[in-house]
Amino acid sequence: MVADEVRSLAIRSHALTADIHRMLSRLQAQVSNAVDTIRGSHASASTAVEEVTRTADIFSMITRSMDQIIEHNIQIASAAEQQSRVEGVERNTREIKSLSGHNATEATSTVRVSDDPVQMAEALHRLLARFKV
Repeated sequence: MVADEVRSLAIRSHALTADIHRMLSRLQAQVSNAVDTIRGSHASASTAVEEVTRTADIFSMITRSMDQIIEHNIQIASAAEQQSRVEGVERNTREIKSLSGHNATEATSTVRVSDDPVQMAEALHRLLARFKV
């Protein structure tokens, strides 16, 4: 009977050892799958980090470009304002020239008109000189 019990225990021990071996094999396969999954996740995470870094660099370049555009717009606005002032000065200068020419014409006309009373006064003196009182 002891031999039967030993045999039974040996068979049972062998079966349990086989079960443990199968469990360990399944556990090893699951751990291996988990390691592969973690490696894949790590690779995906690394790729995502690289893409985020590239995106951040692109946004930084866009921001710098926008700053340059804003700076150029400010320069253009300043130049347009200066040009507007220059055009105003030029317009005023042309108007002053035109008015000066008009004033010169009027002054010449005034000189001519002022010569008329002088000539009339001389003619009147000559006429009066003929008459003796």
